[in-house]
Amino acid sequence: MNKKNKIRYYTSPIYFSLLFNISSNLYAKNDDYYFDVEAIEHDKKSSINLAYFLTDNNQLAGVYRVDIFINNKNVATQDITFINDEQGKLYPIVNSNLLNNWGIDENFIKQKIINQLAADTIIDFWQQNKLAISAEFDFNQQSLYLTFPQIALRKNQQILAWQSGVPAFFVNYRYQGANTWIKNSSDKQNHFMGLLIGANWQAWRLRHYGSYSSHYHWQNYRTTLSRDIHAIHSQLSLGENYTSSILFERFQFKGLQLQSDDSMLPDNAKGYAPIIQAIAETYATVTVLQNNIPIYQTYVPPGRFVINDLLPSYSNDRLKIIIDESNGKQRIIYQPYTTLPNMLRVGRFRYALNLGQYSPSTISAYKAKFIQFDYQYGLTNYLTHYGGIIIANNYYSNALGFGGNVGELGAVTFDAIYAKAKEVKKSYDGGYAYRFQYGKYFSTTNTQLTLAGYRYSQKDFLTFSQANKLKNSPFPHFYYAKKSQLQLNIRQHLASWGAIYLSAYQKNYWNYDDTEESYAVNYSSRIWDLDYTINYSYTKSRREQSADQILSINLQIPFKRWLKRTWGSYGIQNSFDQRLIQQINIHHSPFADESLFLTLQQNYERHYKNHTNAISGALYSQYRNQYTTFNLGYNHDPYQNQLNYGLQGSLVAHPYGLTLAQPIGETAALVIAKNAVGVKLENHSGIKTDYQGIAIIPNISSYRTNQIALATETLPDGVDIESNIQTVTPTRGAMATLTDKTTITTSGIVDDQQQLYLTGVPVQGEFLITAGNNHNNYCCTYALPHDAILAKVHKITAVCQ
Repeated sequence: MNKKNKIRYYTSPIYFSLLFNISSNLYAKNDDYYFDVEAIEHDKKSSINLAYFLTDNNQLAGVYRVDIFINNKNVATQDITFINDEQGKLYPIVNSNLLNNWGIDENFIKQKIINQLAADTIIDFWQQNKLAISAEFDFNQQSLYLTFPQIALRKNQQILAWQSGVPAFFVNYRYQGANTWIKNSSDKQNHFMGLLIGANWQAWRLRHYGSYSSHYHWQNYRTTLSRDIHAIHSQLSLGENYTSSILFERFQFKGLQLQSDDSMLPDNAKGYAPIIQAIAETYATVTVLQNNIPIYQTYVPPGRFVINDLLPSYSNDRLKIIIDESNGKQRIIYQPYTTLPNMLRVGRFRYALNLGQYSPSTISAYKAKFIQFDYQYGLTNYLTHYGGIIIANNYYSNALGFGGNVGELGAVTFDAIYAKAKEVKKSYDGGYAYRFQYGKYFSTTNTQLTLAGYRYSQKDFLTFSQANKLKNSPFPHFYYAKKSQLQLNIRQHLASWGAIYLSAYQKNYWNYDDTEESYAVNYSSRIWDLDYTINYSYTKSRREQSADQILSINLQIPFKRWLKRTWGSYGIQNSFDQRLIQQINIHHSPFADESLFLTLQQNYERHYKNHTNAISGALYSQYRNQYTTFNLGYNHDPYQNQLNYGLQGSLVAHPYGLTLAQPIGETAALVIAKNAVGVKLENHSGIKTDYQGIAIIPNISSYRTNQIALATETLPDGVDIESNIQTVTPTRGAMATLTDKTTITTSGIVDDQQQLYLTGVPVQGEFLITAGNNHNNYCCTYALPHDAILAKVHKITAVCQ
């Protein structure tokens, strides 16, 4: 079908008068500028109303695609209808249904705003001032800002429309190869290929992990089939998985796994945070601070109020609550805040169910069938209860624990585990294991302290993995039975002087006198642009007569003042009685998009025992584009020279075709912009659309709103886009799709020599030209050459009749 393009062409010298009038009015002394519409209007029967534009911020009514912000938080991007109020300003048409989708509580809408909850009820923001409700539209930024009191926001609000994505099949590949030339020996050649094969269908995710190498040939690692269950905020997985538990050890098994997925929860429902309760005497503003930094603010009516949606914090400093009353009175209260990993908010429940067969890495181990279940529950504002159980034909274990916030004293958890292994040896009567954890933040000194202790009351205590390994072992008596374990961590902030971190670890055994010990000190700071760290570690393993002591210093040195995207690093490591190692690295990225990365490395090594020195060096390079990542390196030392190379990426099949991309992460996005070839994506270095107008972003966040934007300055000539910013909220493992609507636009320039320059026209069609004061119509047809492409200029001659 031919496409008609209508161009209005005037033969009068109106363009010159237009320029003249604009230039002369720039110097008007009056602040109220006025443009004479007669300068561009010849038809006296029609008129142009410019009244809307005589006042700042006034625009024409209509439908605009805008970003919606509620209390400065972006909640959606969609089309909103705007009308003009009495002053000519744009006013949004927002109903209760939209507010509910954006996270405003239904009861608040019903009780405070309107008498009945109806989807077509239009909200009048100007009449809601007493409720601290307002609307402001930033036309230039195309953003609508809505303000509501904190009580109006739906508690634990989360995105309602998660997207499972499109059907897809993909293969992630990672190839590594090396050619090694060894001094006084035969040369070697090694190859490795790692594969992740995945398929998506609606909510289901199939994943298989395998590899091929020169030594081990093909190996299968894991195969899983999983999906999410929104109603219970959980993940279901079938196949080869690893258990996850806060009480029991982690091990691999084949079977079924059903467990809570906290990533489905909003941020203010995760982890642990206390509930704040107080009384406001009048309408008041409540501000919550931690470390003198505001972390929360809300507006409350007179009476008792509750704040139960604080974001989790790990600084563990007490909370300062400031209540500013409307009568000018201010009150300050404090609430202790310390948390440990096992703690949950009041009323929160988290669980993990594992059912199947133990799948050990050692062939000789017993493959027991088992069921494991553990849970956590927030009993009160300060107390969390947790427990679990393992039942197998050769093993039984149960556990019980509590964790709590003990005010100014900090936070503490304590749990006990009973375990008994069957058919390992008759003398195994079972045993108990006890564990405690303590955490405290000292605000006066800015010190964070954590302490963990483990005690095994009998040597007969075995974990599930130990019981399965010993069952078929010809020497069931020979194993390391843990007796106690103690771990201490201290982090001290030193303001502008940096921070120091100390850790200590010790483990004892029932049947051996050996003790494992580990101590470490780390200091990090910055001087001007120079970052440096100093580390010392002391490690003594069991059955070792002497300990390993290492002192190291590392420097990061930027060279941006002299050469862009260039920095260096220097490291020295002294192993005392063993060896001294020094390493210098120079890193450089020659291109602004950092698609190419180069590293030059030089090493010096001195062995104390045999008094020998060794000098080695290396050169590494990495190139990355939207299709793949290629690396090439060369290294040498006194014993060998080696050339290594690698390639990694993915091949993705989807309903829109076949696409090469960077390795696909857990959750990815498929961006479709037809006709927009070679367009870059903002904030995603090296990624741009291919010849089909398709690009793949390999990693985005699950169950969170991801904003993805095309760089409009890289659009091809003649291609326009309706909106360059799209949002998507995918489920875990999804191949989410974003479609950017593109159009082939037509624009042009006409001169007085009967020449017309046009862009964005179809390959063939006809023009309808309206010219002269009498608006005479002339029609002409055209056809471009068969090899016509976007942004290529073609000259044709057409006769208009």
